[in-house]
Amino acid sequence: MGRFAGKIGIVTGGGKGMGRAIALRMAREGADVAILDSDGVAAADTAARIEQAGGRALPLRVDISRFGDVDAAVDRVAAHWGGIDVLVSNAGIMHPDDDMAAQAGDAVWRTTFAVNLHGAYACIRAALPHLRARRGAIVVSASNAGTVGTGRPVYGASKAALIAMTLAVAREVAANGVRANVVLPGAFATPMLDVVRHYPLTARYPRHRPIDRIADPDEIAGAVAFLASSDARHISGTVVPVDGGSTAA
Repeated sequence: MGRFAGKIGIVTGGGKGMGRAIALRMAREGADVAILDSDGVAAADTAARIEQAGGRALPLRVDISRFGDVDAAVDRVAAHWGGIDVLVSNAGIMHPDDDMAAQAGDAVWRTTFAVNLHGAYACIRAALPHLRARRGAIVVSASNAGTVGTGRPVYGASKAALIAMTLAVAREVAANGVRANVVLPGAFATPMLDVVRHYPLTARYPRHRPIDRIADPDEIAGAVAFLASSDARHISGTVVPVDGGSTAA
């Protein structure tokens, strides 16, 4: 069956883009996968794809910025399958008005941080008791925008905070046998990138990226699956760029 045979995973933002690719990859390797997404139709579509391939999936419409909703969803997954082994905190947003710090208003900051940082925290907090019971793994999808200056200051700030939070979690939960790692996607061909593609030349012809192209969502799934699996059982508190080398350029 693969590295996740008998394992239960949660993928947030699993309805589209990188989250969908990650959920499909984990299912192909044997996991039962819960798809949490604010778009219930998209979550159901990912689940249907998994089930058509012979896997098991549970789609749940969840707004991860609402802590109570996250708690209820995570408890439902644990009750449905008997536990949780892997949390992939992938859900994130990029606000179209996030251009310059002087122009990004209060709503941009509140909305972006509510999902990218507070939502990720809510998911980790809710899943931790179940992960401790099964010595599980957390993989958080941040962004290389959290490590370098970009034209999206609010998004970058939220991802920088997310990286720091995940590294703190890795230290805290190691004694319980739980691992936490971060992946840093660069530019991927996802619906979220389309939201801010008002700079088409940059998106189509990316500069300062040694692998000079926009990545396919499948290209993040392998890195996430590795970090979530027993192959990475001695890896925790690690930050892995998956960005075509742009942070090295």
